[in-house]
Amino acid sequence: MSEREPERARRAPESFTTRRLRLRRPTPADAEAVFRRYASDPAVTRIAHCHPDHLASQRVLEKCGFRVEEREYRTPGFPNLDATETRDALRYARVFGSPIV
Repeated sequence: MSEREPERARRAPESFTTRRLRLRRPTPADAEAVFRRYASDPAVTRIAHCHPDHLASQRVLEKCGFRVEEREYRTPGFPNLDATETRDALRYARVFGSPIV
């Protein structure tokens, strides 16, 4: 990147291919397949994070059998933040035996 090109001008390509893999941006048409495969593995979906002020997301997690496990303060791991930003998050864990909706 040249000095004249601003940092925000960087954008990931729409897709790229390696010898073994082709990656592309997800589309709305992918939603059901991604959800079914992701949500079908209890080890993957045991933990979820939610912003403390996002009540609708909290309700959805609770309806899916999750319960608040801990409030994480100033966590850098909250989705869509870079490592220098921190924000509080609620960590939810799936209650053992609850069905995957």
